Amino acid sequence: EMSFHKLDDCIQKLQDFNSQIQDGIEISYKVAYDCEENESGTEIVDKLHEVMIQYAKLKRDLKQCCEAANDSKNQFQSVLSRNNGSQEIGNFCEVYNKNLEALQSRNTDVELNEFTHVVDFKNTVWNQHHKLYEPSNVDNDCELEVTQDKTNQYICPITKTEFVDPMINTECGHSYSKEAILSHIQLSKRKCRCPVGGCIQLVRLESLKPNNVISFQMKNLCKTYWHLFDNIRNTELDIQIAVLQHDTRR
Repeated sequence: EMSFHKLDDCIQKLQDFNSQIQDGIEISYKVAYDCEENESGTEIVDKLHEVMIQYAKLKRDLKQCCEAANDSKNQFQSVLSRNNGSQEIGNFCEVYNKNLEALQSRNTDVELNEFTHVVDFKNTVWNQHHKLYEPSNVDNDCELEVTQDKTNQYICPITKTEFVDPMINTECGHSYSKEAILSHIQLSKRKCRCPVGGCIQLVRLESLKPNNVISFQMKNLCKTYWHLFDNIRNTELDIQIAVLQHDTRR
């Protein structure tokens, strides 16, 4: 008698990844809320919106993979019960791939934006942030003096964009993108003061060190997503192997 135990195990393993996807969504929200009250966090909020869409794609891929496997199993069980094993019933892997392709053929990018977590993110964090910080036509030629606090910890206070090779000033604890702070030091005609508003400390080349903590935090969300993505793809491969190993005859 044909056994589907290995296939059932693979399907369950795929379904279990939904909890990890939810963890990733919650991490994305946490990072977004840290940035939403700062104009300089717009770039990160926009990127997190794209991350939410990628999570929606993962959810869709998971669901379709499981549906195709279950539909194929049901088809085989139905055929087996009708012909009582008197004739060949075909190749399980071919049936699975056909069912999966049929589901994927209806996929659209538009539907990804309709997933609940994507809609909620857009209606709360994204819309609120863009409403608060609409582009301004006012030019600001003031001397460089910016603020930096824990809520925009991933934004360089000089470039107002995400840190690139973040460096920390050991004199005051403020951080900057490496190229930006080196340029700031080079352009200074006198002793270079920290560009963060209210800070009276100087910035010297010898006081700059790589900020490995911020580098790790910025990479953490991306690593979480891609690790999850790889795990799901590996489990999909397990399903392919499982269906290939099935004896399609009684």
